[in-house]
Amino acid sequence: DGDFHQYVLDTMGDGAASNGFFGIVFAYERCDQVYLYGFAKEWNQNTSTGPVKYHYYDAVEPNESQQVRDDSEAPRMVAFVAKHASTFHYGDMAADEEGTS
Repeated sequence: DGDFHQYVLDTMGDGAASNGFFGIVFAYERCDQVYLYGFAKEWNQNTSTGPVKYHYYDAVEPNESQQVRDDSEAPRMVAFVAKHASTFHYGDMAADEEGTS
């Protein structure tokens, strides 16, 4: 839908929005509560359980243009989620798998 596409671009500001950003805005528009998993911008850092993968489902790492886009988009995504904090929650896949969250 062209109107939704423009709405996401207006929400994003400068730059192209990632599929993840489109998904977050879509979820906000359609759902009362949204749990976000995997939007960790420290994907290339080591944690206590090992390195964080860029995608949980494969070993692909972003190319340079994707990394630039992600770095530019991250503050806008954080601001959007913070602005709508009553809707968004950050999930913990490990805790959910253990049944502790």
